[in-house]
Amino acid sequence: MNENVDVNVKDITFDASYDWIVVGGGAAGMTSALTANHLGLKTLIVEKTPYIGGSTARSAGCVWVPNNHLLHQAGAVDTPEQATTYFSQTVGSSSPLPLQQAYIKNASVMIKFLSQISSVRFQVSTGYPDYYAELPGGMTSGRCLEPVPIDANLLGENKKYLRPPVLPYAKYTGLNASNAAPVLLFRHHASGRWALLKFLFNAAKDFLLGRVILTMGQGVAGHLYHAILKAGIKVETKTSLGGFIIDQGKIVGVIVYKNYKPYYYQAKKGVMLAAGGFAKNQAMRDQYLPYPSRKEWSIAAEGDTGDAITAGERIGAKLNLMDDAWWGPVSHTQGTDAPNFNVVERSKPGSIMVNGQGQRFVNESAPYCDVVNKIYELHQKSTNSLIPFWIILDKNNRNSYSLGVTPPAAPISSKHFENGDIVKADSLEALATKLNIPTDNLLATVKKFNQYAIEGEDKDFQRGETAYDQFFGDSHFKNHSLAPLTKAPYYAIRLFPGDISTRGGLVTNEFAQVQNYEGKTIEGLYAAGNTMATVMGHSYPGPGATIGPAMTFGYLGAQHAAITENQDPSSKVSKHLEDTEHLEDSENKNSELVPKFMEIENDQ
Repeated sequence: MNENVDVNVKDITFDASYDWIVVGGGAAGMTSALTANHLGLKTLIVEKTPYIGGSTARSAGCVWVPNNHLLHQAGAVDTPEQATTYFSQTVGSSSPLPLQQAYIKNASVMIKFLSQISSVRFQVSTGYPDYYAELPGGMTSGRCLEPVPIDANLLGENKKYLRPPVLPYAKYTGLNASNAAPVLLFRHHASGRWALLKFLFNAAKDFLLGRVILTMGQGVAGHLYHAILKAGIKVETKTSLGGFIIDQGKIVGVIVYKNYKPYYYQAKKGVMLAAGGFAKNQAMRDQYLPYPSRKEWSIAAEGDTGDAITAGERIGAKLNLMDDAWWGPVSHTQGTDAPNFNVVERSKPGSIMVNGQGQRFVNESAPYCDVVNKIYELHQKSTNSLIPFWIILDKNNRNSYSLGVTPPAAPISSKHFENGDIVKADSLEALATKLNIPTDNLLATVKKFNQYAIEGEDKDFQRGETAYDQFFGDSHFKNHSLAPLTKAPYYAIRLFPGDISTRGGLVTNEFAQVQNYEGKTIEGLYAAGNTMATVMGHSYPGPGATIGPAMTFGYLGAQHAAITENQDPSSKVSKHLEDTEHLEDSENKNSELVPKFMEIENDQ
């Protein structure tokens, strides 16, 4: 068994020596490793699971980056001042201002930096808005980036080590945030059928050419892993963090375990903790998160067990935001052990969402964090359990839109009905009985909602009025999110308050250095990703507000460690970043960095 211990440097002999050791192989860790390696540091990634990619590989693969150069190339306008205004409206004081300023300044630099030093490529996710685009500083498109599709064959035999996606249809389909929405409307609209034909053509061509296309979270992880392999950075999987090696209060290495055997690795410049949050640690969920909260309701990777957070806490690191997560409603509608993260289903016309009393309680189309925050708020105040809650939809919706991974009008697996994840009835009355919901409440709720849908205005929760609501709706309706529920049979999808991962962790400064409870830096220790108390505080400003900061602070930590010996970090880091900002984009100049998968971009 692994022992969580920390040792003094004088008590051990190092088994290997590195400059920069990264704990965790997700987007934060790989970005940090690429940065450190480029700056001349001998770098190692240790990952406790068998796979590279972390929870990033299980995500939608969005990266939220204000004021990015790709946005400007597409003709949109964003400025640091505009992004700062938006942060003040969303994040506010729930995270330190220096962290916010560091992110606003450097997220865009990080994206360009990666394109300078590697073949990592992103593109604008067309039309994907900030989650609160109507607030001052918000934008309806351009801040959300997604990976350019990449051929998994570029990874060679190593592609077996890339973490599988949580959504089966995301694997090798070429669908991403930009093109999935129109394809999913194929049964309802001619534009959707054209998008489907285009998708099928590209899929057939990829198959004939032997290409295995990665997009979404697989695309982000695939790009970064390809760059890691090309750079020759060493990666050790099935290697867990056991503790730190300390020299007069400074972290100078780590103890890791492989096959239950301890190894002592020196880290001359520092250690980056990027091992995720604690979503899969039920004991920590019970300690910190609202009740009820289950690890089975999280789509995070199985290695998301808080090891790095507890290791940091053990040596005096300060924790913050531990009571919060990247929430979202989930349902187990895939017939697998992984829950379905319900984003699209809540926004489509012909559906409503109700609590256990048969009443609407929120704008169904609202950002996923808002939905779960509301259900927890009401659950804590009510004498009746409001968990699980339900999406109710009618036959018109079922015939028009996908349900999880089930295409429109396609038969739903009997397993979902047998385990209670989906309930079907020939009338609303019968549905209420099966759900043990007050019949009068459900009938009154649907009647009122149907009238709003006919009028095209949700007077209770303003559903369909924001850019975010409309993005996942159906533009062929007067209100993109509203249509009455009138046609039997009716379906109910059981929902739970799930998450992508947790957002609390080690407190850091703007250079990703871990801080103790006295506000002092723990020398040699850095954190990024969900191991770090997020710069987003209690907010979720836009798609990719998890991966964007993960990559950015992974990048900042490595830069800081590479240049701060005998230097003033406040001045030297700033100068180095300014120098990086003025680099010309190399996407056309460095053609040798651009592998053949770049051709795929033109096919989409």
